[in-house]
Amino acid sequence: MSNIVEAFSVRGPLAIAVYVLVVLSWWFIFEKAGKPAWWSLVPILNYVAFVDIARKPWWYVLLMFVPILNFFIYVDVMMSFSKAFGQDGCLFALGLTFIPPLFLLILAFGDAEYQYGYDDYKAKRKNDYAESV
Repeated sequence: MSNIVEAFSVRGPLAIAVYVLVVLSWWFIFEKAGKPAWWSLVPILNYVAFVDIARKPWWYVLLMFVPILNFFIYVDVMMSFSKAFGQDGCLFALGLTFIPPLFLLILAFGDAEYQYGYDDYKAKRKNDYAESV
């Protein structure tokens, strides 16, 4: 019984601290991207906004719930997500994938700026449509 108490006495507060840092990171990342920050607290809606920030189609959210495929989709979204904040390296995207608390803190509280504005996004969509016609 004492081993259980010892395990939770150290890991519990540490896990709570990491969770709070991750929630704060997402909050500030959403603000940087021009999304309502409270969206980061709502399940599923935060995935939709996350995929939108990365400029991926909305149905990527559905693919994130498919086993095995979700890993590859997540890495792809993280690559675009890191590019959306000016981090072009593959290593940064892999860091976001495998060590998210640390790399989310870097994005949230570092000098990374969101690269796409709403007007850029609208223009890109218009150009994509014009090229497809």
